[in-house]
Amino acid sequence: MLPFFEELVKFKKFNFDEFDAETIYDYCVLEYEFYFWQYFGNYKELKESLDLLKNYVYTDGGFKTDFQLGKQDELVYYLGIIAKDFLDKRYQPHFYQEFTQGGYYGYDEKPFKKYLKHKNYSLSVFAR
Repeated sequence: MLPFFEELVKFKKFNFDEFDAETIYDYCVLEYEFYFWQYFGNYKELKESLDLLKNYVYTDGGFKTDFQLGKQDELVYYLGIIAKDFLDKRYQPHFYQEFTQGGYYGYDEKPFKKYLKHKNYSLSVFAR
């Protein structure tokens, strides 16, 4: 899924600044559990949204790829949305406020430890 993610974010012209695509991908995978419950909460809504997003990316967005994704891999589209939110400079004040005043959740990295590029994935890196 990582090569497809890299192709998708390149097409969408996301600016990673000091982050590489694999690090952002890792953050998106770790963030997905929160993102799912915050914005969807059930599989039916997720599936409907996924179908709309996939249609937008390929049809309206003009994205072309040689990758053949299986059904289980289609969630990579959501990782692209999560990446956009992490990298959107308009969210930096939110991240900063949460880290200095409100408190922020952490990630349970243990289940993914052998797949992650880094040892620590603190959200504080986005609070600039």
